[in-house]
Amino acid sequence: MSHNHHERKGLRAGETLKIPPFETLAREHVAAKWASEMSAVAAAYAHFRRVEPEIDEQLRAQKPGMGPYRPSAAAKLELDAAASALRPVVEHLRAAGVKTKKFAQAVEAFEQLASGEGSFSTDYATEEIHQCFSYGISALE
Repeated sequence: MSHNHHERKGLRAGETLKIPPFETLAREHVAAKWASEMSAVAAAYAHFRRVEPEIDEQLRAQKPGMGPYRPSAAAKLELDAAASALRPVVEHLRAAGVKTKKFAQAVEAFEQLASGEGSFSTDYATEEIHQCFSYGISALE
């Protein structure tokens, strides 16, 4: 709400909001000591966002429920890069005594999507990854 000029009490019908990029919003909520980790999270998020449309399109074209995802070569590279960016962050947080279970699940989701093995929700696959990123940001607060 701080990026919009109106009262914090609520939104009005038909109101248009300015939503800053993910990195801007996340950096506002992350403690200064985690700034380098936030850079890695932002990089992973950028990799994910590049392939999110492909993932959604492929999964939502299937019957509701669970289905396979077969990444293109480019998508596999992006997903592997996202997982590689997040692994050291999860390990560093773990070493610092921060709870990382949900954040580690984002890494696992990238690895599983990149492998092309397993089944994924045809309705909620990328939403679950967004939620894992949210948990990761919370861990960095």
